[in-house]
Amino acid sequence: MSGFSSDWLALRAPFDDAARSARLARAFARLLPARAAIVDLGAGTGASRRALRPLLGDGVRWTFVEGDAALLRHAVAGVPGARGECRDLAAGWTPVLDRGVDAVTAFALLDLATAGWVEQAAAALTRRRLPLYAPLIVDGRGHWSPHDPGDALVDHLFRAHQRRPKGLGRGLALGPAAPARVASAFRHRGAEVLSSASDWRVPPDATAMLAAMLEGAAAAALEQSPADHDAIAAWADRRRRQLQQGALSLMVGHRDLLIIPRQDGHAS
Repeated sequence: MSGFSSDWLALRAPFDDAARSARLARAFARLLPARAAIVDLGAGTGASRRALRPLLGDGVRWTFVEGDAALLRHAVAGVPGARGECRDLAAGWTPVLDRGVDAVTAFALLDLATAGWVEQAAAALTRRRLPLYAPLIVDGRGHWSPHDPGDALVDHLFRAHQRRPKGLGRGLALGPAAPARVASAFRHRGAEVLSSASDWRVPPDATAMLAAMLEGAAAAALEQSPADHDAIAAWADRRRRQLQQGALSLMVGHRDLLIIPRQDGHAS
């Protein structure tokens, strides 16, 4: 699976924290027994544990599953009893679910997955009747402010780039189609799916985040369509000037999902 640096994960963390649906987080917490055992897929540096700690306390028995060993060390550090599993989530992760697990989390992960991977995950979780809390899935909405005539081109190319293979299953990543496809896969198996918007709102004074998003969008667009180099470069130059002037802001659309499998033994 395509990796992310610890610096990027730290930069995005406050925007994730502000965006996540408190309603769905509380609903997830109510599903869990005392001293719950949670498997965190694509754990990164342990954002799921930090986000849920105010609701769940320190009694959770965490298993962090992450393919990047350096990130995994961050996740387990200072978490008593935490288990780290360095595994490629593209294959071979489902046996982790057979160790007395109560629930699964997957923060900012499922838009990287293919449709096939999502179907396999839905089958594995519903068969075991495990709830899934999956916040911060990109959904394709978003806009820069103020409007720029180059936005349509850059946004189109950026969304296309999000569909490129990310290593989480064979084939194209779901990208912005992920929230609907994930919900459909679980509903087909009888699960209840709760959903809420969880949008990043990046204000003009968040210059480091805006710069990272601006440069990332331009680089992805250029990689997707080198023939549009001049138009992309001109867009990026205009946006950099706005950033320097304190005149640029950004909204990025996400959705949080909470999936509750049927508990009567009829999940397929």
